[in-house]
Amino acid sequence: MTTRWVRTGAGATIVASIAALAVTTPATAETRTKYDGEATAFQTEGLTLTLFPSDAEVPAAFQDLPMPPEQIVHLSPDQLGLPTRFGHAEFRSVDAPGDLPSNPLINGGAFRAASTKQGGSVVSEAVIGHLDIASGALVVENLVARCTGDGDTVALEAPVGSLTGSGVPSGASIELEPNTDVPVPGLGSVRWNHQITDEKTFGNVSNLVVTLKTDLDVDVLQQLPEAMSAFEDSVQQLLAEIQAAGEAAGFPEVPADPESLTGEPLYSALDTLLADLPTSEIPDLNSVLQLSGSITLSDATCSQEVVNKQNNPPPNQNEPPPGEAAPGAEPREPPLADTGASPWGQRAMFAGLGALLAGGALLALRRRRPVDQD
Repeated sequence: MTTRWVRTGAGATIVASIAALAVTTPATAETRTKYDGEATAFQTEGLTLTLFPSDAEVPAAFQDLPMPPEQIVHLSPDQLGLPTRFGHAEFRSVDAPGDLPSNPLINGGAFRAASTKQGGSVVSEAVIGHLDIASGALVVENLVARCTGDGDTVALEAPVGSLTGSGVPSGASIELEPNTDVPVPGLGSVRWNHQITDEKTFGNVSNLVVTLKTDLDVDVLQQLPEAMSAFEDSVQQLLAEIQAAGEAAGFPEVPADPESLTGEPLYSALDTLLADLPTSEIPDLNSVLQLSGSITLSDATCSQEVVNKQNNPPPNQNEPPPGEAAPGAEPREPPLADTGASPWGQRAMFAGLGALLAGGALLALRRRRPVDQD
């Protein structure tokens, strides 16, 4: 029986110690990763049309003419028949595949964008199946931007299927260098694989940023009513100068009085005149109409952040606010100095000692009782 009492006392001590430890253990924190991202297949910025640009290289025969002054028209993408942004998705969404609306400047299709959570990762991806800028000045196929965050690292990718242009020799492609402006004849320049990232929490990659400075055929103006209206005076002046110079200067005949023409008939007369020029001697006048601006093709962004969530029990609603004691309540223990040390260690120690003392007292009490003989 003595052995049984000893076991009982020891068991009580263990149970009390475990209970004290459970009461004095501080709240734990639960961690999770917060993801975000977006993807855009096509985005324009600052598109302008310039008629008779001051730096245009006009044919020799035109150098003797008093050319009209430079005319600049800042057109919104809507006025050019283009969307400001096309193929866009924010985190946890997928944009339906689509094609650019018909317009005289840029054509493309199979645009899609998505920013989703796949497994334990965030993946933002923008894709362009094919795109043609300024009637072949730049032609791209299978352009992709991808940003992936797996909770620990961020990875960026910018693969290109093909990239060619009318100013590039046949059978050749445009040689790209990461985050470097590369001139493209007849287009302007392109910057490939532009990245901003800390490799841990944030990443952004633009597959191709196109800086436009490309010449357009003047008949494009007939498809842009806003530009036609803005440029009418300059076109009338040019036709009048050509008419005055006449065939002796190598120009074809201008059949009508330019000042009597407006709108589509005016630009049709200009287009006819250019088509009749002897191109073997006088090059075309595409350099008198210029498209400028910036276009971002396939852009993806993703981010990840570790968030700590405290699993603290809800506060006691009946406890008075700090610093205010209930009427008749005993004075509270003054708060610990703000030394950075936690009070939980001391509390756990005192609780454990109390449990040990209680168990020892119980054991001593049992020993003092008479011991039964078997």
